[in-house]
Amino acid sequence: MLFKLKSRIHHFAKDEGGNIAMLFGLSIIAFLGMVGFAIDVSRSLHAQSALQNTMDKAVLSLAKDMATDPDLQGAGNATARQQYIQKWLDANHAVSQLQMTFSTVLGTNKEVTVTADATVPTTIMALMGHTSMDISADSQAVYSSGKAEIAMVLDTTGSMAGSKLTTLKSAAKDFSSTLFAQPDSDTNLKIAVVPFSQYVNVGIQHAGKPWLNKPADQTSDSWAHDTFCKKINFATECGYINDACTDGNPETGCWGEAQNNWCPNGGAPQSQCDEWLNNTLTWEGCVKPRSGSYKTNDEFPNSDNSTKYPGKLGWCSVTKMLPLSTTESDVENTIDSMWAYGNTDT
Repeated sequence: MLFKLKSRIHHFAKDEGGNIAMLFGLSIIAFLGMVGFAIDVSRSLHAQSALQNTMDKAVLSLAKDMATDPDLQGAGNATARQQYIQKWLDANHAVSQLQMTFSTVLGTNKEVTVTADATVPTTIMALMGHTSMDISADSQAVYSSGKAEIAMVLDTTGSMAGSKLTTLKSAAKDFSSTLFAQPDSDTNLKIAVVPFSQYVNVGIQHAGKPWLNKPADQTSDSWAHDTFCKKINFATECGYINDACTDGNPETGCWGEAQNNWCPNGGAPQSQCDEWLNNTLTWEGCVKPRSGSYKTNDEFPNSDNSTKYPGKLGWCSVTKMLPLSTTESDVENTIDSMWAYGNTDT
C-alpha cells in the first residue's frame, strides 16, 4: 500500500500534462499588465499633448492681455494671472477631464511662464493598484507689446469741414491716447500725423533735401487773392476773405463764413486785403504729388527732378505734418490744429 502511494506521487511529479495551460494562466496576467500599461501610457501621452497645446494657447492669450492690462503685470498680481488662466480654461472647456494645478512665473525679460501639473486616471493599470499617472507642461510667451511706428494720414480737404472734421479729430486723438496708454509706449511707440488735401505740408526745414524739387522764388507787383488774402494767424482767426482782391478792396466777410469754418475760435471775419508783404512768392512747406508713374509708387527720388516731390510756391493751405514722435501732446496738438480746405488730388 505504501509502495503504491509512493509510486503515484513519483509519477505525478514527472507528469508534464497541462503545463501549457498553467503557464498560459500565469503569463496572461503579465500580458494583460503590459497591454494595460501600453494603453494607459498612450492615454497619458495624448493627455500630455492636449495639456501642452492648451497651455500654449492660454499663455499666449495671457501675454496678449498683459501687454495692455497693468492689473495683470508685476509680481504682486500673480493671483490675477492665476484667475485669468482659470477663466480661460473654463471658457474654452479645455482639458476639463484632468485634475490640474498651475502656476505663473514672471521672468526678467517680460516673459511669463505657465506651468501645469495634472493627473491622468488609469484604466487597466488601476486593477494593479496604479490608479493615475502624472503629467506636466510648461509654456512661455513674451508680453511686451513691441515697437510700433504708425503714421496717421488724415483727410483735411474742404469736404471734411464741420462735423466730419470734428469727428475725425476725436477719433484720431482717441486712437493716439489708447496707444500711448500702453506699457512702455515712451520707448516702443512713435506716431506721425500727416494731414493732406491736394498738398502735404512737410515744413520749410526740408528745403534743400535731395528728394525735394523746390521752386525758385517769384516776384510780382499785383494783388493776391489766393495766396495772401488771409489773416496772419490762420489757426486762431479768420482764414480767408472773399476772393475779390484784385483792386485791394475785398468783398464783405470771409470765404466760407456761412459755415463758420474759418473762425473756429471765435475770430472776427477779415475785412481788408493784405498787400504783398515783400512782393515775393516763396516756398512755405507744401509739396505736390509727383507726376507720371511716380505718382502711384514709392520709388525713392534720384538726381532727376522729375523723380522728386515738387514744391508749391506761396501759402501752404494744410496743417504742417508731424514726423514720428514719442510725445502724445505733440500728436494731439497737431490733430487739434487741423483745418479743412482744398481738394483731393486726382
